[in-house]
Amino acid sequence: MFDWLSCTINKLPDKEYLLDRGTESIDIYRKQTYKYRYGFDKAVVFCIPHKYSDHTNSKISLTKIIINPKNFICYDHFEAYLLSIFGDDRPELREFKISRIDMASDIEGITPETILCILRIRRITVNTFNVFKGTIYGGSNPSFRIYDKIKQIRQLIKEGKPVTDYERGLLKLHGSLTRFEVQIEKTKKTLQDLKDNPLLFMPFWNSLEFLKHDEETSGIMQYKYKNFTLKMRKQIKEYHDSELLEKIKSQFIESVEEWFKPREPF
Repeated sequence: MFDWLSCTINKLPDKEYLLDRGTESIDIYRKQTYKYRYGFDKAVVFCIPHKYSDHTNSKISLTKIIINPKNFICYDHFEAYLLSIFGDDRPELREFKISRIDMASDIEGITPETILCILRIRRITVNTFNVFKGTIYGGSNPSFRIYDKIKQIRQLIKEGKPVTDYERGLLKLHGSLTRFEVQIEKTKKTLQDLKDNPLLFMPFWNSLEFLKHDEETSGIMQYKYKNFTLKMRKQIKEYHDSELLEKIKSQFIESVEEWFKPREPF
């Protein structure tokens, strides 16, 4: 599935739509790139670059939109919502440049801590790897996050933060679930490219690697192996002997293909 999408376009949204349906805030001190911010139920819209010199601002797209695909049951609903922000003068999809997109895949039966024992990330450095509060961070464009998705949803609910219907569904269906996310920035692709080929960004998953059972090297946190429980050692052996990356990619493909299926109108 896609878990985040931000895009830019050199065209302003419908002003009446922004004021009627969005919550406006204005950056009067030029601390942010964009002067105007409009908060919606499923998107955030930024308009009019103003932070830098006129020359630099003129090189920045007039509008930036952050919109999370997981808030929509299918691509058709996502597209309709996005284009409605521009009123009757709707742009072409090729005009939207994807500035960031996140891909996600959920796998049962293995914990993030166990993943550390068999994890490799291509071109990783000391400065691009971290483990914080149980979440594994690694790489730089693409960058990866690996964490306990069920734990995250429960924490969001506890803090009173918004949770999507999709996430509530995960909570009902799974006792544990490990989320693998890959974040890609500056893609040089458009929404039309993505619509034409929903699996356009699949190759980025290949930066994620897992050790095989017959490899002598030991992974990022293998030195902790002696402290692992029998259950964790069993997980390690199971995934040493299987194609975990292929499972991750297969789950992603299945969810994306389902999301792009045509659905009935609203």
